[in-house]
Amino acid sequence: MIARCIVCGIDDSSGARKAARVAGKLARDLGARLVLVHGAPVAPSVIFGVPFDSDAFQRDVLEDAQRLLEGVARGCAAGDVARRAELGSAIEVLVRVLEDENADFLVVGPVGAARCGPCCSAAPRMRCSRSPRAQ
Repeated sequence: MIARCIVCGIDDSSGARKAARVAGKLARDLGARLVLVHGAPVAPSVIFGVPFDSDAFQRDVLEDAQRLLEGVARGCAAGDVARRAELGSAIEVLVRVLEDENADFLVVGPVGAARCGPCCSAAPRMRCSRSPRAQ
């Protein structure tokens, strides 16, 4: 199997930065394209009954996410690195990007206080769906 695309989920954690370095090495070794992905929160239009300028908030959040991805991209030392910051939960955005990019691998860091290192998984070439328990 020749890998063409590796997707790496990024947040502002040391685990995500380690995962990006692993994904970058994997991309270099396999000659694959690397896509760094960040899911940015969607703002409500009303907070505590008061209208909220969600458009401005969304712009700020996406700009912050792009800066985060740019910094991580510099540290992962891979050749062809794309950056995608999109609105939505991390899971929703990762699934969407995996499908859009027809990715071969997904690399993510540990969640919370987990003591394991980055996890890499072959991305199956099928439609992703949520399990009944996750809905």
